[in-house]
Amino acid sequence: MKAYIILIFSAVGLAFYAGNLALKMRSSQNISVKQLDQIERLKHTFVIKTTPADYINFTSIYLTPSQLKLLNPLYFYPKEDFESLNVRSFYGNRDCFKHLPQYSYFVEYEKMYIWEEFRCGKRAFLPRDFFLTPPFLHPIGKSYVYLALQSKNRSFENKTWVQSHLSFFHVKELPELKEKYGPFPPTFEFLSNLNTENLQDIIERDDFIFTDQFILKRSGVPFFSNIVGMEYRMFTFKQLNTFLAKSAYQITNNLKSATCLYREGRICWRYSEQHIFSVTNKASYILLIIIVLAISSMIVVVIIKFRDQRLEDQQKRLALRVLSHEFRTPVTTLLLLIDKLSKNYDKYDGETVEGILKISGEVHRLQRLVEKSRSYLTLDNSKNSHINMRKIESLNECLEENVYLNQTTEENVKYIENPDDTEITTDPYWLSICLKNLIENALRHGQAPIIVSFQNDNKSVRISVKDQGSCEFKSIKEMTREFIKGSSSEGTGLGLNIVQKIVGDLGGRIEFNNSPTEFIIVLNK
Repeated sequence: MKAYIILIFSAVGLAFYAGNLALKMRSSQNISVKQLDQIERLKHTFVIKTTPADYINFTSIYLTPSQLKLLNPLYFYPKEDFESLNVRSFYGNRDCFKHLPQYSYFVEYEKMYIWEEFRCGKRAFLPRDFFLTPPFLHPIGKSYVYLALQSKNRSFENKTWVQSHLSFFHVKELPELKEKYGPFPPTFEFLSNLNTENLQDIIERDDFIFTDQFILKRSGVPFFSNIVGMEYRMFTFKQLNTFLAKSAYQITNNLKSATCLYREGRICWRYSEQHIFSVTNKASYILLIIIVLAISSMIVVVIIKFRDQRLEDQQKRLALRVLSHEFRTPVTTLLLLIDKLSKNYDKYDGETVEGILKISGEVHRLQRLVEKSRSYLTLDNSKNSHINMRKIESLNECLEENVYLNQTTEENVKYIENPDDTEITTDPYWLSICLKNLIENALRHGQAPIIVSFQNDNKSVRISVKDQGSCEFKSIKEMTREFIKGSSSEGTGLGLNIVQKIVGDLGGRIEFNNSPTEFIIVLNK
């Protein structure tokens, strides 16, 4: 069996194996209740066996339910009647008293009114406990301390005042303040880095919270009000990864990973490499190793075969080059002698003339073989440097001249003139070589008459050489390989290969039709 056939079967086997493995892996990505329970057990075991990196108690910062709203992301947005208003209207001195509620018994009316008086210059100072008593948030969705800071009043616009009132800013306002008034104490620094999802988890007292930097585990303190049960132990992801090293699971922050088994907060739980490898059995590994070795062996065999074929082709070209060079002088001498003999046919008897004609035919055949070999070697050793493109004014005249030079009688090769003549930019010498090879090929292997013609369209021309016979080959690819000959051919097997190379260098292509045999050269104008 040939090496490439074995290689194909090995590749198919490897594909089936890879598909089987992929199906196993995909089926293993469906989370089950049992696996969820395993993950929960791992988390709780981790908390028991690992010393926290730090602790955080939100109750120590937000002491009352009213103050706890400053931690809740839902209160960061304007109330219904204030949604269309610009927050800048509430810390400058414009639109004074314009947006106060219509009813004085509105819960926040008193504090809003005092703030309106202050920002509009009707009051010189705010009450001492103004920022320390609820409500802490203006209906526009900003804290009063934030509005005070934005008012550019010198009493508030300093780092000391901001740092002492951090627990009265809404937590979503903290990131905006860090650059100018930071750094903050660790707790507020941590809060400023939390996203909306993390804050909501804290408000809902989730047992485990996964932030971008830490894993929070709520302490086991029962809570009976809105401000109890908000003490958390803090662990690093490095601690959790170290703990999970010997388990069946790993964590990653790549939430878009195709191998993500279970998403929790900002992290993704997935199987570890150890578990993935355990999904497949030993037989699968053995099969994989065998297939990989087989494919590797076949690749080596194919490379060796390709190298040997290349070496063989180089040897053939060398032999062809030597023979072409050595035959040129004796062939030229023989042609001169035959030319002299042909001038004295009347002096010889019929049998002698017939012998001379046979010798003449064989010498001319040898001359054609030498010319084809030279053309092939010229094409093989050059990279389009032999091409000399120029404009041909009349394609009809060019083709008619080539037909005339290659016909043995007026009947066997005919040119059908195209009334829609055209000009074309190409190399006339190499085009003539192509036509000469195709016409000679048709004369030897086809049936007369041989018809040469062309069709013209806007961008290209299609030059046809057609005889009335049929071809034993089925495709142009098969015929144009080097040294490929038909069963009755006495040539080198290079004619069509030369034609294909020339046409390619001219920027065209060659097409083939069978029964009757027709070769078409397609060239751009």
